[in-house]
Amino acid sequence: MKKIANTIWNFLGFNYTVFALIGIGLLIRIITLIVLAHFPLASDALSYHNMALQLLHNESFSPFWPPALPYFLLFFYYIFGASEIIGRVSMLLFYIFFSFAIFGLAKKIISTKTANLTVLIFAISPTYIFYSVETYTQLPTATYLAIAAYLMVLINKKSHWAYPILLGVILAALILTRASSIVFLGLIPLYIIIKAKKPSSALIPILVSLVIVFSWIDKVHQMTGRWIMINEANSVNFFIGNNPYTPLYKTWWFGSHGKGEPGVPTAYIEMLSNIRSNPPQVQDKLFLQAALTHIISRPDLFLIRTASRIRNYLAFDSFTGSALISSYSANKLLALIVIFLEALFYCAIMVLAIRYIFDSHLTSGKFENIVLLLLLAAGYAAPYWVSFSHPTYHFPVVPLFGILASTLIESAIDSKQNKISWSLHTLGNRRYLFYIVCLAFLYIQIEWILVMWSRI
Repeated sequence: MKKIANTIWNFLGFNYTVFALIGIGLLIRIITLIVLAHFPLASDALSYHNMALQLLHNESFSPFWPPALPYFLLFFYYIFGASEIIGRVSMLLFYIFFSFAIFGLAKKIISTKTANLTVLIFAISPTYIFYSVETYTQLPTATYLAIAAYLMVLINKKSHWAYPILLGVILAALILTRASSIVFLGLIPLYIIIKAKKPSSALIPILVSLVIVFSWIDKVHQMTGRWIMINEANSVNFFIGNNPYTPLYKTWWFGSHGKGEPGVPTAYIEMLSNIRSNPPQVQDKLFLQAALTHIISRPDLFLIRTASRIRNYLAFDSFTGSALISSYSANKLLALIVIFLEALFYCAIMVLAIRYIFDSHLTSGKFENIVLLLLLAAGYAAPYWVSFSHPTYHFPVVPLFGILASTLIESAIDSKQNKISWSLHTLGNRRYLFYIVCLAFLYIQIEWILVMWSRI
């Protein structure tokens, strides 16, 4: 058995292994796709599909959703015909892109073994399987983040005119997939200037991404006669998470619950209806005004909700299991098994990543890699911490922590003194901070279970 384990571990050290791992992941996803194919798209996945149809038919509309994923779907709908199954099959390409991106990034900053191990983890993770066969933006966003990180590493290590241009394209795709990612237009160039001291390599991505993003904004202006910052959901989301009736913990609640549903206050519905009764060009300002007015009048509640948003964001995701019940007629036991497996994957990744971050023997190069990955993770998370949050939003950044977790695993297995490698004593005095962070992380998971227990 030990010989077999060693053979498998050594196999992860080869570059070509990634093709086998992606092949295994594709097989799992194709089987999943066959099982789910006869169920119609639901929730946001259906909305992105419908927006792609609007673009395909050259309709004029006011975009509530960001356009990058619908344009991706449009390409395949134009070639193969517009259908939900074509949309689902096309998402398998994002799984392939994502796997190669995370492999390239991990190999560049760590090693081939870490890269293959990371690809393997996300090849079999339940939630990453689900988002590979449904038309959601989570997997595309994770892909763009990994590619952006990879290009940032290349720019820092070796100058080439193509890297900043490609980074600009990826930043545009990221922003047009999740508009909140616009924060990276400032964050990433600033990092490049400080780390690589290359002003031109920082300016080019900004210019390229702005050209692409404003091309879409101009198209929206032609369709609607209004200037809309990418899509209309942004001000609405800010209002949902910051109004007098927003729950102190479930800040996402009004994003999935509306009129007539238990727990939704009548006063909130009236407030929402009053804003919606205005012309479209006025609603955006009124949503922002209502949210900002409430924040200014009750900054204490804003701070409480922000603390909740951070905890929500860091809790394990239960969306896949819930969706299996609500949209795919799965029995509750299967859904609970999926939720348990996802919680297991997520918690293991995060705890191992935290353990690696606090290692007292990190070299300066490894520390720089951690800073890069944490910068991207924090930059992506920040907008959700002031708007509204849910565990499903952390999906795109978990692979960044997955690289750190895989690095720790490789270090421990390859060490001749495995017990010492795993020992918390190697953390030195940092182990006490590690205990505190892990206890806080454990509390967040328990709190999430207790709050959501009534839905089981």
